[in-house]
Amino acid sequence: MKRAEIISTLAELGGWLRNLTAVELDTICQCAAAENGWFTPDNVKFALDGISQWLTQEKLVAWADRYPWSHTPQSVGVAMAGNIPLVGFHDLLCILCAGHQAVVKPSSQDSFLVRHLIDRLIQIRPEIQNRIQLAENLKRVDAVIATGSDNTARTFEYYFRN
Repeated sequence: MKRAEIISTLAELGGWLRNLTAVELDTICQCAAAENGWFTPDNVKFALDGISQWLTQEKLVAWADRYPWSHTPQSVGVAMAGNIPLVGFHDLLCILCAGHQAVVKPSSQDSFLVRHLIDRLIQIRPEIQNRIQLAENLKRVDAVIATGSDNTARTFEYYFRN
């Protein structure tokens, strides 16, 4: 896939998010809250609205054009946190817009929302599934993105020690 195709797909996801019906939005919020009791409907709606505002053709092109596109894609693992709804989505966005393959390990506390948006991306443009892989571990990747605390850093040092 070319950057323009990825951006177009992400922009379409943004349009879908901006046009969710009240019933669709409530269902998404209920599913997220069932997985993580700290995810209130207001938190989930705030996250979805914020993401939808980034995902326009104009904003994505203006942002992505400032960064190089990789003609030799790497597999980039992303260990997504689960403390805020969709907190790892920006990492996924960066990986895709840089031309790499995302290997996503969703948090057990926020897997529904992440998987839901990835599934929607695949529905929009099925070939994007060649750029996104869901994984239980990140052992076979070229690079890793992980966010968190010093405790997270210690965990990853242990995880990748060999």
